[in-house]
Amino acid sequence: MSRPIYALPRFGLLAIFVLMLGALVAEFVATFAAGVVYKLLALFGAVSVFGGEATVAIIGKLLACALVVGIVLRLARQPWAALGRVGFRPWILPIAFFPLVAGVIVFLSEIDNFLRAFPAFDLRGGSDFSPAFERLLGSAWTGPLLAIVVGPLVEELVFRGVILRALLARWRPGVAIAISAVLFAVMHLNFAQAPVALLLGATLGWLYVRTRSLGLCVILHGLNNSSPYLGDFLPFKVIGFNDTPAGVPETVAVFHPWWFDLTGLLLFAVGLRLIAGLTRDAAPWTPPLAPEPPPLPATAAATPPPLLASAHGAIPGCQPAAPAGLSPRMSAELAALVTSLAQRARAASLVLATTPAAAKNAALAKLADLIDASHAALFTANLQDLATPEAAALTPASRDRLTLTTARLSHLAASVR
Repeated sequence: MSRPIYALPRFGLLAIFVLMLGALVAEFVATFAAGVVYKLLALFGAVSVFGGEATVAIIGKLLACALVVGIVLRLARQPWAALGRVGFRPWILPIAFFPLVAGVIVFLSEIDNFLRAFPAFDLRGGSDFSPAFERLLGSAWTGPLLAIVVGPLVEELVFRGVILRALLARWRPGVAIAISAVLFAVMHLNFAQAPVALLLGATLGWLYVRTRSLGLCVILHGLNNSSPYLGDFLPFKVIGFNDTPAGVPETVAVFHPWWFDLTGLLLFAVGLRLIAGLTRDAAPWTPPLAPEPPPLPATAAATPPPLLASAHGAIPGCQPAAPAGLSPRMSAELAALVTSLAQRARAASLVLATTPAAAKNAALAKLADLIDASHAALFTANLQDLATPEAAALTPASRDRLTLTTARLSHLAASVR
């Protein structure tokens, strides 16, 4: 049975923004360090062996991701496996990605046509903080490796494995998916990519919520990023998509035919429908509450425990010997009480063994608060216990040890915490 995947606790929006900023800084520092090594290798003529600038970007992304995600998991006391599953079921699920990605490709092409037709909306010159990215993607085999494998892997670990799980601890899935998609689009720092990144982020978030599979998200993300490399291999030509009318400069925008845009929309909808049909809503994102121990049987709870002791078994200074006529054998009522207590202790030990540490700490903190808030009730119950004949037979030292005080209750609450 696969390990359950739960939300990431104790990370709010502020922590997520700090995480995103830290990821950018870590990637910048790691890429700079890798670039220094790259220049040193260039002195020995080894640059071509390692693939050039794209390799530097790959190393920077992987190092930054390992550092940032590792710190988050350490703070949350979670293993790497808590980020999401690698596998998925059924195995034919990725087939549904092809119509989905085809619809995204059509959408992306029409956005490019729109930006060329209305230059006032084309803010790429002022908002694209990665002007050398196109050059990196064209770098032999390392460019596609960066775009199709490393980029999707790193972004899915951060945005679905960490950020979306943190949001799911505080909001409903729909709200969490929407926020993560916006953050995903913003993190690309490119206005031209923002609409596609927003749509892709929402789709990947929905897929992750339904399947808990990071492997599926990486595959879909990689297929989407591979779309620029596939346009030249299509066996058909569509005006405005991969064909320009004769005599029209390539700089002039030509929109798709309406039926082609409609086809893209239908393909995207078909892909979503296939994924929805092949997956199902997973378990809740919060761990289940620990079950209550079984209740004490009514007959045993109503029967006070008899006082059992013999003359030779009395504890000096604590409990006097029982009357000579009292049999030391355990009565049926007491046997039922002891059996019930043993069963409850066994159930409680099982609950403690299977309850996450965070849930245990929360329960102990609540118990400590309850002790602090119940001094008056505890004092009343303690006085009633001390007024029983059994307590009256105790020595003064024993009665003093059983008497509750404010200091003792405060110490007890502090010990529980």
